[in-house]
Amino acid sequence: MLPMKALIRSSAKPWLHWQSKRLSASLIDLISDTRPLQFTLHFAQMFRLRQYASIVLLLACFSAAGQKQQQSFYLKPDQTVDLAGDTKFFTAKQPCENWALAAGVETMLHQQDVDFDQNFWVMRLNGGELCVDTLPTMEALAKVMNQEFVLDDGRHVRLET
Repeated sequence: MLPMKALIRSSAKPWLHWQSKRLSASLIDLISDTRPLQFTLHFAQMFRLRQYASIVLLLACFSAAGQKQQQSFYLKPDQTVDLAGDTKFFTAKQPCENWALAAGVETMLHQQDVDFDQNFWVMRLNGGELCVDTLPTMEALAKVMNQEFVLDDGRHVRLET
């Protein structure tokens, strides 16, 4: 049976004291030098460096674009909300999603003392009092709502989504 030392490979170089002195002297010179370090890069090296930087930047953008940010929901049980006693909620006049949206807009604007009923909003969104089970796009909703309106009492109201 071989001794344990014979099974372990090792290599060693002789210590050269004159190389250590030269190395320490060059480190001391480098540390004590007060001139700023100057790097010179040739055109080809700069071009290659720019290529690498561009590739890294593009890869970072593509990897971030594929990840969708998840919305977090917090459940806090046994909570109650007290609404003001004078809050009036409007319900949809017809069992359709476009009428429910109009009822919600009517409720929000009624809190601001702007009285446009849901018939008004359904007419503007759908071109008539139609029962549609799909909601309009945000662009269509913004186009209809982002305007200035004149109320019956002469007040001017600007709505923005």
